[in-house]
Amino acid sequence: MLDQIMNLTLGCRRLTLQTLPAQGSMAGLRKAWNQALSFHDAHAGLFYQQRAGVPTRIIFRPVHQKATVPTLEMVLLGPQTLTDEVLFRKAWSTLELNGAGRLPNHQLIRILDWKSVDPWGNPTTDWQLEHIPLPKGHLPFRLRFSMPLSLETGPFESAQAPTWPIIASAAMRRLAELTESTLEPDVAEWVTTQATEAGASCWHPDNDASFDSNLYSPEMMRRGIRGYIDFPNGAGPLTPIVTALPWIHVGRLIHIGMGRPILEPIPDQT
Repeated sequence: MLDQIMNLTLGCRRLTLQTLPAQGSMAGLRKAWNQALSFHDAHAGLFYQQRAGVPTRIIFRPVHQKATVPTLEMVLLGPQTLTDEVLFRKAWSTLELNGAGRLPNHQLIRILDWKSVDPWGNPTTDWQLEHIPLPKGHLPFRLRFSMPLSLETGPFESAQAPTWPIIASAAMRRLAELTESTLEPDVAEWVTTQATEAGASCWHPDNDASFDSNLYSPEMMRRGIRGYIDFPNGAGPLTPIVTALPWIHVGRLIHIGMGRPILEPIPDQT
């Protein structure tokens, strides 16, 4: 099943903006864009709305707060999403001409550049998860959720630390939804077993705000927890899931970039 998942086609569109929207406006920008999409195609607008039971196939996220120019990324997951790109451009054009009604003063969103990039930011066509070089299964690495992660079924205020088996299981369910696969009970059990046997560390809280973006309000950043998990022995057979996580995101509010981890070396190890 992991082989099928790694065949998931996706694209990353990097948009250079003239100015950043007002602070805390990522959610408003996402809603305004979807509203503009509905104006051009009501069916597409409904299909890409955030609804229960419908997998999130479009993710809006900032590249990094230290980018030299205001830059956003749209991650498009699945062939239908990529096919609808012409409609997506029309929605952005509407925001350029008429402004975004859900942003202060109907702010105009001027796009200076639009390009398709690979995992390293180089110009490319669409690609598949399998094209990402997998870290060697035995190498130590750290999985850091710099953007808040929330896997709770209760209120956002719940800050219970997630474990790697919980995260891996949630990621596998999301991948199955995105590839329209059936996650059989034995496969789900296998993922949990492999995650448990990986020897990952417990969750380490991380209050470093260096990855915060002014596209999110402080309240939004509190709707989850930030932290990291170390893998001194690698992730073993679940390495493909680890590789997919920075692109599929996991948990709540993923449509505006939450639940996105980064992979980095464990300090003082090679």
